[in-house]
Parts: sequence; structure tokens; C-alpha cells
Amino acid sequence: MALARLSVGLKKVLFNSPRLLSPQYRFIGSTKACRNDETDKGEGVGEESEDGVVLPIEKDVEEEVVKPPPYAEELRKVLTAKYLSNQPVAHPHSLCEDYSGVHSLEQIRLQYKKKVAAVRKQYILEMAEKRAAKETQDKKQKEEIQRAKEERLRLKKERSAKRAIEVAEENRILQEQLAKEREERRAYRRMMDRQLEEWRQMERDLIRQESGKWIDEKDLESRIVEAYQNPIDL
Repeated sequence: MALARLSVGLKKVLFNSPRLLSPQYRFIGSTKACRNDETDKGEGVGEESEDGVVLPIEKDVEEEVVKPPPYAEELRKVLTAKYLSNQPVAHPHSLCEDYSGVHSLEQIRLQYKKKVAAVRKQYILEMAEKRAAKETQDKKQKEEIQRAKEERLRLKKERSAKRAIEVAEENRILQEQLAKEREERRAYRRMMDRQLEEWRQMERDLIRQESGKWIDEKDLESRIVEAYQNPIDL
């Protein structure tokens, strides 16, 4: 919005100040008048304004150095930006005297495109180098991960083999211990069987010794009568 207002104000200033666009004051902001003989020769020919209106140039007017108004610097900046597409670009050190360093906008654009192309090429090369470095780093990292994985698998296999040997040894010891315990139980069972047989034999011997005092059925009545006749205190 502010830029639009400034543009309207500048248009009014341009229409009210035709001398600012005269050939000797073509470069706004310069305190030195710059004469152009080729433009002065033409009669009735003036400069075109922003809207394409040809402003007449007064003839037979005594040239004098006019001090630029206070807004000339701001006006110069705006006009420079506005007419950059169709006005020649002067050398920064000499706006009026030296025309050898003047370059057209097309040349500036070509130089800019060349610089941009060079920057893009440099950027592409840098990105390619970064990608190559990243790929190399990723490859090294993958190789390190693969080596670490293989090392872990190797250690795991070694631990598994070692554990298998330990388990086999533990099983062997366990089987020996179980066999020993079974042998001890069998020995204890045989001992108990022998002792039980001895106890049975002792019982049989005792019964055999006492069986001599036993009474037969045929002698039962006579022994009863004898017991009544001759009682024995127990």
C-alpha cells in the first residue's frame, strides 16, 4: 500500500518537474549536469515519462546548475529500480563521463545466469561428493555391523559347543551317580533280604524247638486229666 502511494506521488512529481527528465539530468541524484549533444540537436524531441508521454524540452534556455531537491536521493533509488529493465546501467564510479563500462540488462542477466549455473554445478558436485561420502560411510557402517554380527554368531556357536560339552559331562556324572545309587539300593535290598531270611530262620528254629512240647490230639484227653490231678503253678 505504501509503495503504491509512493508511486502515485512520484508520478505527480515527474509531471510537475519536466526538467528532471531532461538529457542533462538523466541520472537523478547527480549534482553535475551531463550534456548529450545528440539529443540536444533534435528539435522538439523530449524524454518519455513512465506513462509514455513525451515531455517537451525548452530551447534557447540558459543552462544552469540546479541544486537537487531533498527528495532527489529517494527519487533516484525508485527510478533506478523502476527503469532498470529499459535504461542503460552506468559504471558506478562515473555516471556521465565514462560510457565504456556500460552493460546492458541482457548482459547482466547472462552473467547472472552463468554465475547461477556455476553455483548450481558446484552445488551438484558438492551434493554428489556428500552422497558418495555418505554411501561410503553407510557401507563401512554396514560392514562393521555385519562383522559384529558374525563375531556374535561365532561366539554364540563357541558357547553352544562348550555348553554342549558341559551338558554331556554333567549327564555322564549324573548317570554314574544314578547307577551308583541304584547299586547301593540293590545292595541294601539284598542285605535286608538276607537279614529277613535270618529272622525267618530263627523263628523257624524257635518254633521247631518249642514244637516238642506241643500236645497231639490223641493225647489231649489224657493230658487234661493229668493236669487236673497234678496242677502246676505258673
